[in-house]
Amino acid sequence: MFPFSEQTAVDIASSEGVNCRVLLGRYKSLSARGRAGGRRHTRLLTLVLPLKGAFPFVLGETAHQVRPGQVLRILPDTPYRLDTSTLPRGELAWMMLGPVPPPGRDSLPRAVEVLADSRGPVVWRVPAQVQASWEAAFGLVKDARDWIGESLLAHALAECVFLLVRSFHAADRTVPVAYSRRVGRALDWLDAHLGESCTVAELARAAGLSERQFHGVFRSETGTTPRDFVLRRKIEHARALLESNPACDITAVAHALGFSSSQYFATVFRRYQGMSPSQLRHGTCTR
Repeated sequence: MFPFSEQTAVDIASSEGVNCRVLLGRYKSLSARGRAGGRRHTRLLTLVLPLKGAFPFVLGETAHQVRPGQVLRILPDTPYRLDTSTLPRGELAWMMLGPVPPPGRDSLPRAVEVLADSRGPVVWRVPAQVQASWEAAFGLVKDARDWIGESLLAHALAECVFLLVRSFHAADRTVPVAYSRRVGRALDWLDAHLGESCTVAELARAAGLSERQFHGVFRSETGTTPRDFVLRRKIEHARALLESNPACDITAVAHALGFSSSQYFATVFRRYQGMSPSQLRHGTCTR
């Protein structure tokens, strides 16, 4: 696929719980020299995640530079190649998804449908958990020989895809997410009340459902619990605030988003971002 001296690819379409075709691969370049021919995948969506080094891709006639912490999205039937004139040493991971089955009640096909939408960004930033879940899935492939291993693999893959969809949607709010009207009302209410506690009861009331009904519908459509979704959304907003305004006070951000203390905020922030708010602040200030 690419002019790299080390490469590994696995097809895990047959794993239990994986209801669309998934291929994972890792490529490692030991030399900056080589020649890469063009590629085109008629029915597969390709997602490229650099692990080390920046990679120059050409999609059609448009050049895109993708770095660690970002993902490149290559739509089905799009010709692409690496620009080997500036190819660095490095390492990247990739995931191919498809063909996309008709969206139904299953969350994973719906997530793939969102990522395959022709609208939205080609390159965007992703949280550290995307790489972590991809690494977990790749490492579990060899152990997926029984229903337990296959279930763990399916869980890691689903987490990776859902995180990609969330970051994709956050990068461009014009991309529609296929939520039902009731879950959509709850999410609209959440976005308007991020500074509050945002309990499951309040979300259920906004959706017009009982808490029990809402919990089941919400998890089916988003792939996670309401509580987890609320915390992730708050932390994503907190990160955006801290990055957009380096002078913003961390404690003030914590209180503005309804956290009881800056210590609890820091704990939750680290859980979802893989770093503390102070570490993010230091990186933001030194770029």
